[in-house]
Amino acid sequence: MKFGYKLVIKYYLENSNGQYFETLPLNSTEKTVMQLSAGQLYRFLLLAKSPREAQIVLSPVLIVETRPLQAKNLIVTRVTPVEIFLHWDPPDDFSSTSFHHYFVTILDTKANKSEALSVEKVNTTTIIGNLKPYHQYLIYLFSVAEKGSLSCLEKPILTITGISPPLNVSAKPDDVGEDSIILQWEPPHDSCEFYIQAKSLSDASETIKHLVNNTNKFKIDLLTPGMTYDIGVATVKNGNKSELITIQKTLKPKPVQIIIPYEFHSTSVILFVQMPDIGVFDGIHIVTNRGPNITLPLKSNNKITIENLTPGTEYNFLVSTTSGDRLSTVYHVPAVKTCK
Repeated sequence: MKFGYKLVIKYYLENSNGQYFETLPLNSTEKTVMQLSAGQLYRFLLLAKSPREAQIVLSPVLIVETRPLQAKNLIVTRVTPVEIFLHWDPPDDFSSTSFHHYFVTILDTKANKSEALSVEKVNTTTIIGNLKPYHQYLIYLFSVAEKGSLSCLEKPILTITGISPPLNVSAKPDDVGEDSIILQWEPPHDSCEFYIQAKSLSDASETIKHLVNNTNKFKIDLLTPGMTYDIGVATVKNGNKSELITIQKTLKPKPVQIIIPYEFHSTSVILFVQMPDIGVFDGIHIVTNRGPNITLPLKSNNKITIENLTPGTEYNFLVSTTSGDRLSTVYHVPAVKTCK
């Protein structure tokens, strides 16, 4: 280089009239340019300047896009067996043009394979789908500048997808008894351990739990007759449970203990009913051989009146206790005849 000349880096923003210069020490081969704007496109030239400010261009124009600022506070808000829900805060300069969109990368740590998806700049949430149940993933989030430059690499989030729950949890009508229920389900693939829970709706302290293996059916005993339960099954893997899949069932109430015809009239009869001494029940359902069929609420004196009968007619009454829409075993009342 000629005596008196100095090396200079000239740089400027694209579509901007402002120009900046950085002087280089002689024989230097690198230079760090500070205080640039994030996510912007800069043009750089290497020049030689004479003492009279004459310039000799020593290099072609180098176009460089700075990295955009990173999004902040990436969190997982929800996890299912096949989806991960994400939320984050935008970069500090969200209102500027320093970035164009977001880029999410998810790495399957076992298979060492990754997939990626783009998210529009206006969004701060996304859902990653089509994942494997109970699988470990590393999730990276980048801001992307206009020409494709990524923000700096931040620490990823390690997330495990949920366990697949049992399918088609059910109980056949005939399998719902007075103090037990037979529950059945379809196990998900490669699952053999299940958690079962029966929880009373009216008494939270009454919760029965079981852990079973290698079965798709289980009988839950020691339940309260006529009680309504939330009954659920969850898959268990390594001590972790899937979502609890629940059904609601009301057990069959206990039948009446005894019924005694108490009074007879021409168009009605009064029956004394001794209700069960255990369980839950909310009324009486009466079927007659000649009609009408009626459902009556409980009375404190244990007496029920059946009206709109025909004078001088013999009736057979079939009486059940009720709990919700469930009926107990029928009690057959001896034939009763109304007065003429």
